[in-house]
Amino acid sequence: MRKLGKAAATRDPRFAALRSVLPQKSLPVPASTNWRADMPPSVDMLGNDHASCCVWATFLHYVQLAKLYSGQGLVVPTEEECLGPDGYGSTGYPAVDQGTVVAGPGGALEHWAKTGIVCAGERNMLSGVVTIDHRNLDAVAQALSIGPVLAGALLREADVQSDWLWLPGESSPVGGHFFQIIGHTTLSTGKRYFDVESWGGEFRFSDDWALQALDEAYMVLNPAFFGPSGLDPAGLNMAAVEAAMASLRSS
Repeated sequence: MRKLGKAAATRDPRFAALRSVLPQKSLPVPASTNWRADMPPSVDMLGNDHASCCVWATFLHYVQLAKLYSGQGLVVPTEEECLGPDGYGSTGYPAVDQGTVVAGPGGALEHWAKTGIVCAGERNMLSGVVTIDHRNLDAVAQALSIGPVLAGALLREADVQSDWLWLPGESSPVGGHFFQIIGHTTLSTGKRYFDVESWGGEFRFSDDWALQALDEAYMVLNPAFFGPSGLDPAGLNMAAVEAAMASLRSS
C-alpha cells in the first residue's frame, strides 16, 4: 500500500521566499545534484503504507538526512514517532485520517517550528524555512544546490502505482502527496529529471510532470548542508529568514 496524505496547498505570507534570501550574486543552477548518496538504498515508510502521514514521514526523513550530513551518523526514526502526538497524531490521527496541511496557520511547518518533531528520540525544531516557486524549475534546481527540497504534488493513480518514473498524463489526480526531492539530473538535451525519496524508496519525475503536478515547495535552511554544498551561509540574508520564523512562532 502507498498512501497519500497532503491537503490542498496553502500559501503562507509569513514565510520568506528563497529568491529574497539568496546572495546578491545569484547561485548558479547546477546540472545535477545528489543528496542521498550516503543513505541506505531504502528507508522505512514510517506508517505511510496504512496512514496518510506522508508530510510527517518526509519531515523525519529530512532530519535523518541532515543528521547524517552533520556527522551524527545514521539515526533511525520510528513509525511511532511519525504517527504520534508530535507527528501525524497532532492532526487528530487515528480518529481522523485525512491528510495534512503543510503551510499556513496550524499547518505542519508551523507545528515543526513551534513544537518540534521527534526523530530517533530527539526533538528537532525547525530553524529556518523558505518557500520556492515550484513553477520555476531553475529555482528548484538552484535550491537543490544548497540541500534537499520538500515538495508537494497532486498525483494520479499511475504515479501511485509506478515502479519508478512519474510522467505527465491526462487522467485526473487522486490526491496530494508530500516528499523529499534529493537530487536532479540534466540531460544533454536540456531535459531535467528530479529524484524523489518516498514510500521507502526512490522515484524520479520529469520536468514536464513537475509543471503539471507540483503545487508547493520549501527548503529548510539547515547548516548541515551548507558545507557539502560549498555555500557560505554568511552570504544568505538570514535576517529575513529569522524575522519570518519569529513571525511563524509568535502567531
